[in-house]
Amino acid sequence: MVGLPNFKKLLEDLPNKIKSTMGIVPSVSLCYEDGKEYIIIEVPSYPNAISYRGRYYQRSGSVNVELTGYALDELNTAAEIRQ
Repeated sequence: MVGLPNFKKLLEDLPNKIKSTMGIVPSVSLCYEDGKEYIIIEVPSYPNAISYRGRYYQRSGSVNVELTGYALDELNTAAEIRQ
């Protein structure tokens, strides 16, 4: 850990940026360890897929893969079934 030079601004900006980009509201907390500040971002589990700037992604191994075409249709169908 190296600490955060401007943690007060981050505490204000992070929730707003995440909400405007992804439409979700995270919990952002400031913590201290060994005299250094760090931030924990917690996001609740959502029953539906969340888009990032209008696009949907899925984690595959160590990479993010954008869902398009058939994979995106399957995602939407699964969401409809859950509702």
